[in-house]
Amino acid sequence: ASYTQEALERASNLICCPDQRWLAAKAVILFLTLKRQEFWTRSDWSTQGRFSSACSWVKVIVRIYDWRNINLAIKRGVAMSKHWEPYMRAALTEAQIAMDTSGDVPVGAVLVDASGEIVARGRNEKELLGDPTAHAEIVAIREASSLKGDWRLEDLTLVVTLEPCVMCAGAIQAARISRVVFGAWDEKVGASGSLYDLVRDKRLGTEIEVIPEVLANEASVQLKEFFANKR
Repeated sequence: ASYTQEALERASNLICCPDQRWLAAKAVILFLTLKRQEFWTRSDWSTQGRFSSACSWVKVIVRIYDWRNINLAIKRGVAMSKHWEPYMRAALTEAQIAMDTSGDVPVGAVLVDASGEIVARGRNEKELLGDPTAHAEIVAIREASSLKGDWRLEDLTLVVTLEPCVMCAGAIQAARISRVVFGAWDEKVGASGSLYDLVRDKRLGTEIEVIPEVLANEASVQLKEFFANKR
């Protein structure tokens, strides 16, 4: 039972959209049922090997299991992304300002409360301030904390044009932000599901919902144009 529970927890972390997490759980159960003989009796498998084997099958099984419900989950995910697009456009505007005014890498962020109001804005200001910590997420978090008079930002959603890095992921966890929405993936230093997944790492204390790829193409094009002009 403990093995199964651990496998289910690991599987749930493979799925970005919360609506699809139950599918991951069902996939693991199906896998264990089909592979029970081999999975539990092979003496040359370590416990870690058993977990890794189960989780490696999750994505494949999810794709072939119960297509009707998978399609429903995808539709919900699309609707969720649409909801955040106006806020991502506001973040893209902040990114454009950073590029135009200080020559900073165009990354922008906004913090949104439960009522849908933008309560804080931030843009990359590393070059402007000569501060290596002045990423868009950090700037927005500092502004929100100052306005609220409290470092706890549990009721806010962070919308940012680029996947948060390790530093920003730590700040997001420290501020107890409940949800992160981002545009483009950062394959080099991303810490929200690409290279690392610190934002959703339960060992750091807070379980944070992650919604990726909202207006991802627009965010990616903005960054590519900036670096193309730098060459």
